[in-house]
Amino acid sequence: MEFAWYMIKEPIANVFGLPRPMLHMLFGAILFVVSAWLFRPRRLGFLYAWLIVLGIELLNEAGDAYDWIRWTGGINTGDTIEDILLTMLSPTILAVFMFGWRLRQPRTQ
Repeated sequence: MEFAWYMIKEPIANVFGLPRPMLHMLFGAILFVVSAWLFRPRRLGFLYAWLIVLGIELLNEAGDAYDWIRWTGGINTGDTIEDILLTMLSPTILAVFMFGWRLRQPRTQ
């Protein structure tokens, strides 16, 4: 039996019972909030959190691309772009908000 990234993701998707676009948005938001909390002591911790979400999403899409190439001989570019945009939507909105909020905070030495 060959390994496929799909075999890991499908059971997770079935547990939540949500459409795939909603799962991308949900996991992007959750991963960002958890990462931002972990990096909260740093002034630009939200930027690290945003980069973590982006990195994990790109790894996810690389796994999807690998599966697509094996199954069809090509990459589903439209779905890939949509998945990246949906995953990064809420982290980007939250990061912009946090950047504005951090600018208004007094600097501590």
